[in-house]
Amino acid sequence: MSRPAHFDIHASDPQAVMDFYGNVFGWTFQQFGEDEYWLVTTGDAEEPGIDGGIFKRVGPAPSPDAPAMGATLYMLTDNLDETSGAIVDAGGQQVVEKFAVPGVGWSAHFKDPDGNAFGLFQNDAEAA
Repeated sequence: MSRPAHFDIHASDPQAVMDFYGNVFGWTFQQFGEDEYWLVTTGDAEEPGIDGGIFKRVGPAPSPDAPAMGATLYMLTDNLDETSGAIVDAGGQQVVEKFAVPGVGWSAHFKDPDGNAFGLFQNDAEAA
């Protein structure tokens, strides 16, 4: 069974979003390489919870009147290709093809049958 393993928060102004979550919840941030992507540590690794990331939003911000806006939740999988097939077979839609996070693993993005976005991640230190 896959449990949520990571989240990404889309931000038009990443620094403002980091300031907000840092001030309110005490989260800490570290830039990942040269990309506009920051790893988020939400607490002690010995306590329940997950860590995530903040990245510069791609495209326009959602309408403030949209009924839902939020973060992308990632499920960890041992086999991204196999799980991708199961998602499509169950009525989901792949919206971002499999891509490498160099030295970390593989990811892809999907929508469930109701249009909710989520991601998959497969650990693989050899990903390039």
